[in-house]
Amino acid sequence: MSKEEKKLRQQNKEKIKKEKAAAKAESKQEKQAVKEQSRHEKAASKELEKQEKQQRKAEDNKRRHTDIKWDRLDNTAHLFPVIAGEAMSNVYRIAVTLKEEVQPEYLQQALDIVLPKFPGFNLRLRQGIFWYYFEENVKRAPRVHEEETYPCRYIVQNKNRSYLFRVTYYKKRINLEVFHVVLSDRIRTTAIFSG
Repeated sequence: MSKEEKKLRQQNKEKIKKEKAAAKAESKQEKQAVKEQSRHEKAASKELEKQEKQQRKAEDNKRRHTDIKWDRLDNTAHLFPVIAGEAMSNVYRIAVTLKEEVQPEYLQQALDIVLPKFPGFNLRLRQGIFWYYFEENVKRAPRVHEEETYPCRYIVQNKNRSYLFRVTYYKKRINLEVFHVVLSDRIRTTAIFSG
């Protein structure tokens, strides 16, 4: 092999080395650019999530701090909250039996849709200094669940999103259980809250 051939070979090796080094540097720059773009996308995504969370929080606060309607109970209705408890629940029940098995997700959707249309049920019981009173309930509808125990149990409001009724199901039957204080004031309350 002549000197010229060796020289050419050496030049080719150096050229290949330079090309590999350039390709490696280019690949490294591309990786850094991709990492940087990914970092920017993550930051933008976090910022968007933060803004959405703040917006939801503002909407919730606005909904909570709007003028919440309230009404006092009539004289007979004042008796029920005082005497109600596990021993005497003062809950009545309405049930309907269907031809098919109840699908709980559809029942929950139906309750979510229907509840705002019945202001006489869309309320909670509050205790003032000297008396009980109704207040509009701005929480989501109570959860529908399968009946597990005996009917007409006492309704614990803080476990039921502060609502005075519960909706349960068992196989083909849907049950609506309502605290009696809603019935005694329902007509007057519905007229006031819907007006």
